[in-house]
Amino acid sequence: MYESEMIEVLDDYGVPDGRIVSRDEAHEKGLLHRGGVVAIVNSENKILMQRRSASKRVFPGVWDISLAAHVSAGEDSITTVMREMNEEIGFQIERKIQAKDFRFLTSFREDIMPGDKVEKHWYDLFVIVKNIDIKNLCFNDAEVDGVAWLSYTDIIKLKESGQLSPRQGWITPVFKFINKL
Repeated sequence: MYESEMIEVLDDYGVPDGRIVSRDEAHEKGLLHRGGVVAIVNSENKILMQRRSASKRVFPGVWDISLAAHVSAGEDSITTVMREMNEEIGFQIERKIQAKDFRFLTSFREDIMPGDKVEKHWYDLFVIVKNIDIKNLCFNDAEVDGVAWLSYTDIIKLKESGQLSPRQGWITPVFKFINKL
């Protein structure tokens, strides 16, 4: 059995309310908490998407944004996404990903329902513009079944077919950003 990370509970405005609980308790009780999400965009204006492992407890086998992580208590979202990105792909692209590589876009709240529970997240959304050769990427099989560069049209088709994670609040801001590149 794994030890669940500790996270801060947020009020409806995204401000910590002083409580710190396990991630499992936050999900079990539907408590609002912070997450960080990152879209990696290449020079063809495509997004690096990951297909969640079929063994994942929540939303197995669906496509999701490049990176998503829970923000641990005492940590901010940029620190979390930098750490997670470096753990997951930083060493594979032969350079350390730094804060200056991330562009903060927006924060958004999203409540999703895996089964009969409501998971409440306040996400901070970041973008990295980087060409990455996905043939050289290796992921933990318990987390990710595959990755692909997908266009807006591809992502909308996944959404319409039910093959996209319900975490979708990032789509509009990321493609607005891409259209300004």
